[in-house]
Amino acid sequence: MNSTHEIDGLTPARLRAVLAVSTTGSFSEAALRVGSSQSNVSRSVAAVESIVGAALFDRSTRSVRLTDVGREFVERAAVVDAELDAALRATRPDHRPPPRLTIASLSSVTEVHLATAMTELDGVLRLQCVEGLQAAVEHAVSTGRAAAGLGDLSDVDGDLEIRPLWREEFRVAVPSGHRLARRRRIELGDLSTEPLIGFSRDAELRTTVDRELAIARQLRTPDYVVDRFRTARALGAAGRGVMVVPSIIGDAVPRGARLVRLDHPDLSRTIGVIRRADSEIPPQLDELISHLVVAVSATDGVEVIGDRQGMA
Repeated sequence: MNSTHEIDGLTPARLRAVLAVSTTGSFSEAALRVGSSQSNVSRSVAAVESIVGAALFDRSTRSVRLTDVGREFVERAAVVDAELDAALRATRPDHRPPPRLTIASLSSVTEVHLATAMTELDGVLRLQCVEGLQAAVEHAVSTGRAAAGLGDLSDVDGDLEIRPLWREEFRVAVPSGHRLARRRRIELGDLSTEPLIGFSRDAELRTTVDRELAIARQLRTPDYVVDRFRTARALGAAGRGVMVVPSIIGDAVPRGARLVRLDHPDLSRTIGVIRRADSEIPPQLDELISHLVVAVSATDGVEVIGDRQGMA
């Protein structure tokens, strides 16, 4: 192929005729596959061979087989054809994929209820979630990496706007066979001799729990310190200790453990939407939040405090 004119001759119809013949091994069957006549398929193949400057098929009365040049050409032509098909599907309104929304969120929110909310938006929204500690959530929103964040509103950067969604109490996750598992309520003093699983000091959750432990004169460094909620759950499932957790985790309590109410009404947090004041809120975000609040509202220890109207 020596010129742009020659490349222009490689039309999608001609490429598909060549691909059909290579797949079926027959000009007549290829014609049926592409919805054309056998003579048109033969002319298309001949035109492509003329542009390539070599035969693509060995023809006989019994079979049609690719030549070495034909194999290399067909391999590359198949990629081109697939890319053209993908481009058409992506740009046609009736085939265009749903919009992608990027949000930042605490893992305690995403691991259970966000997935439930997303099932209600299947085919309507594609979600990219940036999970992390509170500082990571705020940073993702501040830098524009995420359209909005779902996090603890107790000490959000003053340059960011917030919208409260719900208030949640705290619970204690204890092994099912533990002496405290039979209790209906647990006080902070009951944890003084128990191995404690906690989060790093970068977590707002750790700050909240430490503050109340200090007031109760029970402040101490956790025996196990982690950054990820999944890791804390794994340690709890292994029976390494007890942990103070937000009630929102609900069914995500470690296997073989149960949540016991914490008799400490001041130990709670407010979760809501965090966003930049100058950011444009995608309509899909409000729809996602609406489904999320509905999912969360059925959880014991969670009180919905924000309205379900749009953020604009």
